[in-house]
Amino acid sequence: MTDILIVGLMKIKKLILSFAVMMTVMLFTSCKQYVCDKYYYFEEGWPIEDTLLYNFNIEDTDARYKVKFNLRVSNEYKYRNMFLFTKTIFPDNAQKIDTLQFILSDEEGNSYGKGMSANKELEFVLDEAAQFVQHGHYSFEVLQGMRDNPLEGVNSLGFVITQN
Repeated sequence: MTDILIVGLMKIKKLILSFAVMMTVMLFTSCKQYVCDKYYYFEEGWPIEDTLLYNFNIEDTDARYKVKFNLRVSNEYKYRNMFLFTKTIFPDNAQKIDTLQFILSDEEGNSYGKGMSANKELEFVLDEAAQFVQHGHYSFEVLQGMRDNPLEGVNSLGFVITQN
């Protein structure tokens, strides 16, 4: 009887240890290290003169980063695409200016976004494995380039960088 009890306790200990190891592995593999995770929200559209500023620091220049925009639009957004003017300011004060175009819907007007209500969420990945070669403070500026003032139907724009 005692032997059966000891064997049972050993099986329980192994089960608990296995569960603890599994939970630890899940914890470390599911956690993302956010470098930047900032959103701007618009109550009555995105004014053309509003510059969105995203600041972040890079400590690990050997790491790879996922860089993306998260956009939320309502049914009031009347275009298939969106143009953004961007400026990256590097730690050495060098600058890179770019124009981005995001396609939000197909030719029939069906949104590529997710969501069952009047609001759709879209994710635009700029780079899956970006590498920042300079250590230090970066700034990322964004202006809407759609000519409407304000640009109606845009609820929010987020800029997210996670370390891979």
